[in-house]
Amino acid sequence: MSLTGSTFVWFLGIAALAMFVWSIIVWPKSAGRGWWPVTRRVLHQLGILVLVLAFFGASLNSQYGWYSDWSDLASSFSNAQPVDAVQVAGAAPSQAAAGRLDGVTPGSLVTGGRRVGTAASLGLSAIPGPNGQYRTFQVPGPISGHSGDVTIWFPADYGSTAQLEHRFPVIEAFHGVPGSPKQLSGAFVSIGTVVAGLVAQHSMRDTVVVLPDYSPKQVDTECVNGSGTNPRMEDWLTKDVPRWVDTHVRVDQDRGSWATLGFSAGGWCAAMASMLHPETYSAGIVLQGYFQPTFEAPYLPFAANSAEASHYDLVRLAKQAPPRTALWILTSKQDPVSFGTTNELLKSAKPPLSITADVLQTGGHRTSVWTPLLPKSLVWLGANVPGFAPIT
Repeated sequence: MSLTGSTFVWFLGIAALAMFVWSIIVWPKSAGRGWWPVTRRVLHQLGILVLVLAFFGASLNSQYGWYSDWSDLASSFSNAQPVDAVQVAGAAPSQAAAGRLDGVTPGSLVTGGRRVGTAASLGLSAIPGPNGQYRTFQVPGPISGHSGDVTIWFPADYGSTAQLEHRFPVIEAFHGVPGSPKQLSGAFVSIGTVVAGLVAQHSMRDTVVVLPDYSPKQVDTECVNGSGTNPRMEDWLTKDVPRWVDTHVRVDQDRGSWATLGFSAGGWCAAMASMLHPETYSAGIVLQGYFQPTFEAPYLPFAANSAEASHYDLVRLAKQAPPRTALWILTSKQDPVSFGTTNELLKSAKPPLSITADVLQTGGHRTSVWTPLLPKSLVWLGANVPGFAPIT
């Protein structure tokens, strides 16, 4: 019986109902005093509870694809690592990520002119601890018309007197859905702690990490510009947020110092931002993401066959007008969410787009698959994107 099939879900639901009915029928026989009647009543309740929880768990697994099959579920209880096959498509990562785009001043399309902020302007003259500090800000949207929360991780050296003239590279990182930036600031993984550890190992440069909340009121906007009263989230994430960061935080202007990162729906956002805005982002890290937006009713920001839908078809973009950007992608052949469009993208990619992909042989669509490989993706960033290269 398939772990993700509807048959298994229905089986658990019927079993839970049958257990409930049977408990009612035999309850009078267990109503006496003594250890055995009490034990029977407890076992009846536990049986119902276990089956109900299994039913809801199987339903959610069928919807989100956390575990692809029984062997995948069993592997999650062991330390065995899935075998991965590395595929490289398109141009070399360093060539796609380096330098300026023709006719583009670094950052000019994002800000229309930049001003370097200071540590004191955000009250960050002292950052405690070796692993930096998370701070949350309300970021307005003069271009998009949307305002929202942005959490920023500042490395420990950001507030030091010796670094007051130093500009930091930026990773704009996107959470999954349902979720919030807290998934990347401690709920699943603390990306700041991971970065700090890699900096200490001289695998990458001290980096500011920007974590915008693109799902206000838990609405999965898929980071796109909606029509009508729907938020213009792409404009907020790729124009308003970088402009605000440029104005208030000491960051480097060059596109080689800006990258995106995200997992699941956030992986889609990272791919979309870096591929549609190569003038701003030179690279993107896509952890079990996908390359065409998937909306959940009732949120439908535009029609399926509209010009907007074509605009967000990254597979088509890679085939017809590949952007000059570098991507590091993680997917799994057992991942029902990410593998389909990722596989199409790998077949379509050509220069100047560069794609380096780790394709796992096993593993469903869940956190425990991508978190062990987050450090590897950031090491790739430090090795291939100039602005993130470690300082020797």
